[in-house]
Amino acid sequence: MSKKTFVPAFTPRSLKYTIEKKSSHLWDVMIEVPTALTAHIKDHITRMYQQYTIMPGMSCKNLPVAYTQHYFAQEIERETQRFLLDHFIQESVQNFLQENKIATVNWPRLKEIKPDPTNATYLYTLALSLAPTITLENWHSYSFVAPKRKNYTDLDIQVESFIASLSKEKPTTNQVECGDWVRFSAQFRSPHIQTPVHSPLYYWLRITNPLLATPSMQKFIAASVNDSFTLPASALAIAHSNTPDTDYYFDITIENIVKTNNISLPQLQESLQVNDHVSLHNKLIELFSFRNDISLRKSIIEELFYSLLNAFRFEIAPHAITRRKEFLLFLMQQSPDNAVYTKQKHFGNQITLLAETKLKEEALIDAIAQQEQISVTPADITHYLSLASNERLKEFLYFSPLNEELLSSEHPCGEYILTQSVLREKTLNTIIDKLSL
Repeated sequence: MSKKTFVPAFTPRSLKYTIEKKSSHLWDVMIEVPTALTAHIKDHITRMYQQYTIMPGMSCKNLPVAYTQHYFAQEIERETQRFLLDHFIQESVQNFLQENKIATVNWPRLKEIKPDPTNATYLYTLALSLAPTITLENWHSYSFVAPKRKNYTDLDIQVESFIASLSKEKPTTNQVECGDWVRFSAQFRSPHIQTPVHSPLYYWLRITNPLLATPSMQKFIAASVNDSFTLPASALAIAHSNTPDTDYYFDITIENIVKTNNISLPQLQESLQVNDHVSLHNKLIELFSFRNDISLRKSIIEELFYSLLNAFRFEIAPHAITRRKEFLLFLMQQSPDNAVYTKQKHFGNQITLLAETKLKEEALIDAIAQQEQISVTPADITHYLSLASNERLKEFLYFSPLNEELLSSEHPCGEYILTQSVLREKTLNTIIDKLSL
């Protein structure tokens, strides 16, 4: 039975964390899951397997509990471990790192899962690649000369034409439509207890298809802010005809709706933080002015990082570079042009250099964000998604989640994942404004 039920993370404070320092740049974090939570999820998985009645000689509606626990013991054990990892551990450890101001590069990597027979639970061990310590004294005093725009008059005409095509008023409808981003809270709830398993956590979902794969997801269509409804526990699972339903469910509340199909002029001004027509025009020129097939916006960012990384030198641990390189190679395998790239003479060195460069840029931005105490607001996420959803405007964004499919698929994206990219983007814009001449 294949499934991936969407379950928001348990509160981080209910988990027990232990740090073991392996070296100056590599730590292990051990997470012990509460016994009550493990028992609750294992019971949930067992009940799902009870409904798996396609068994020779079985005519009952539900399999007996004892028979299910014995016959499907390995499957229940494996799926419980995966269930806890995907939907409880991964998000909780990110909150733990943020609260304790532990800066890392790459995502934590699972090393092992050990059953704890004494407490009837599991101990997860994740490897952390620590970000290098960067001394950022007087970084405000540095400056860089931003590349200049092309002076072709048709660029101004293109920009004015683009601005004229924008609606002058924000969308007034407050109902979810195809193309919208929806922010919602979710609480996993059992019919056998009165209280939810955890407090509300927040997620984003892109409604890209009016005929969603899972019928229960139709409840999002035409919903309004503050609307509440319930979804079965299998509602956000990968669709399989033999995936059984369960009496566990989610309390869903719509928190916000972001209209992205037709971004309006006021929305664009808010997203780019410009207040007048001239400023908006100059900002959009960054997208329309190209040199050697590279936009002015990207040239500005490249020049900024070139200046900062020369002023503040640091090294990235080799194992972190290897992990990012593996991830980049995985992404390239999804491209039809992968064979063309891999046959290039210096492909291996180039992909290694790209991995190192990306890690250095992220580490530098994260260090400045922490020093300047830059934070992310719900409005920042809204502006980010508005730009990311527009083919023309998404060039303004430099940082994105490691798996960019999160911004285009119909699977919920944890707000904590978006927050990291939005924080980096906000910090990058702050640096450009302060240092550009």
